[in-house]
Amino acid sequence: SYNLLIEQNNFLKMQKEKELNEQLNFWISEYESTQFIINNYTNTLLANAKKIERIATLQLNNGEIDYFKWVVLIHQSISIQSDYLQFINQQNNAIIQLQKLQNK
Repeated sequence: SYNLLIEQNNFLKMQKEKELNEQLNFWISEYESTQFIINNYTNTLLANAKKIERIATLQLNNGEIDYFKWVVLIHQSISIQSDYLQFINQQNNAIIQLQKLQNK
């Protein structure tokens, strides 16, 4: 019966380790995928969003586009920036989860 308890204990430890490794792999993957996307935003998309704002405002001031078209373009720019912040938030969550797992 003592050996059975040891076996059960070892089995539970192995299950916990397996679960911990699966969680660790998930959050590492989440971190890496968000990092790839964030790099894309910082290298290209955020600059494009600012360019959209600048050009749209210039076109509005020059009378080349109407206010409605300007609002649509500004909304597009804000959406890009908002999406970027959501990915930053996702990555921060992955970091928090990884730190929690490290402390287990």
